[in-house]
Amino acid sequence: DAASLALQAAGSVAFAYEWKAYVRVAGADMPADLDLGDMGAVTTTGLSGPNLAFRSGALTAGALYRFALTVTGGPQPAFGAVMVQMNRAPWGGGLSISPTSGFALVTAFELRASGWTDDVDDLPLRYGFEFARDLVTRVVTLADLQFLPALGVTLAEGESGFAFVRVLDAYGAETLVRTPLVVGPPPVLSCD
Repeated sequence: DAASLALQAAGSVAFAYEWKAYVRVAGADMPADLDLGDMGAVTTTGLSGPNLAFRSGALTAGALYRFALTVTGGPQPAFGAVMVQMNRAPWGGGLSISPTSGFALVTAFELRASGWTDDVDDLPLRYGFEFARDLVTRVVTLADLQFLPALGVTLAEGESGFAFVRVLDAYGAETLVRTPLVVGPPPVLSCD
């Protein structure tokens, strides 16, 4: 509160803070395998300040954490805790292509993302379709994020490679899957 901050600023009281992290496993809180003092890989604040902030990727997707704070320096210690449910990316689905091979500028391919799910609070899902000639080449967007899990597309010659679907939930958690796709040169028409 403001009075505590004023006392601390005046040097009358020196508060000490200590954070601890726990993860919920089978209904019980267990010490989390997180070094809260590691400001290079885990937190941006360390474990001995009034705030706790994490670096991207430090926490496990889908995990339920409890962060507990102990504050000493006043007439008696103070304790507080907060539970945080980490978001996880959509799961369980795949990408199918029909047909799996065809001809440039002739064959209409259907890319379908099916079987995807996520926690109810994370819906709706959005789907982005992409293409790359190999796993190193820059990806070409076939369809920006959309709510429909399917796309019809005709590709140009020499575009055999991989089709991708990016599946995102309402909070931006993302899963990317790929499927090979063979696109041959267009058939030669004879005028005989």
